[in-house]
Amino acid sequence: MKKAIFIILPLFIVICAAAVIFSKVSNTPPPLLGKITLTRTRGYLDLYNLSTKTFKGFDFDDSARFLHNSPYVFQDGQLIERYNTSTNESVTVYPVKETSDGKMLSVEDIIPIDEDDFLFVRDHKLMKYSIKEDKEELILDPPESSFQYWIDNNYDYNSKSETIYYRGENYEILAYDMRKKSTKELGLSGSLPRVSDDNRFLVYRYGSVNKKSLTVYDQVTGESWTRPAKDYIEDFCFSPDGEYVAVLEPDRSLTNFSVGNSRQISVWDYKNNKSYVVYKYIQYSDFRLDWIA
Repeated sequence: MKKAIFIILPLFIVICAAAVIFSKVSNTPPPLLGKITLTRTRGYLDLYNLSTKTFKGFDFDDSARFLHNSPYVFQDGQLIERYNTSTNESVTVYPVKETSDGKMLSVEDIIPIDEDDFLFVRDHKLMKYSIKEDKEELILDPPESSFQYWIDNNYDYNSKSETIYYRGENYEILAYDMRKKSTKELGLSGSLPRVSDDNRFLVYRYGSVNKKSLTVYDQVTGESWTRPAKDYIEDFCFSPDGEYVAVLEPDRSLTNFSVGNSRQISVWDYKNNKSYVVYKYIQYSDFRLDWIA
């Protein structure tokens, strides 16, 4: 009996140790490249380098967005500035505008199209502005009854297809082709649609207030992958190659003593149904994720 115990006990210890090692290995993320940007709506932009695991910060007066794979940052607010991170120079590209009764118009939820054009939301309407032509164009004007839920921070743009993806008033996800000036319903239900750089994949969230699931949808094959609802998801975006989704969500780890305010960035390998935490203990929220090469 004692001999059996002496044999079984070490074997049990070896199995447990192997399980722990396997767990740690399986939770190790694959090599990830590029930078994830965390853009606060109150004026600070961080770049987290996935290779070096370091941050670089930029301080702005209002929220800001990187133009993908370029040094340009567009800052919104009551005017729009274009900031060059290579030269540390900024220029005003959209001046302060006022209503007929003297109130300043607020410009929000900016998405750069290229160096000289950008989309933005003003008075719950989606607009496009050309810097070179000094031309402003109304793109989407939602029904007044649903304006507050319709387009604000609830759209994304793909430059290759010149398509705007957004959530309709009944949580249907729609695609607006800017070239054809036509809208089609995609048969998907959710909010905060985000599109991959190649325009093939969409990711969107759905669920109750405190439990949000994520779904990636392949527009070519119709295949989809869903990350089960487990917590509130603040924001998310695709990697430049479209293989991963970065997720901003609460940090619920036992080692975090400010669990109410802290956030973490996870990377979801949706095709293999695996998630990896790449950064913890983010002490501010209210910002948008982006992933640039």
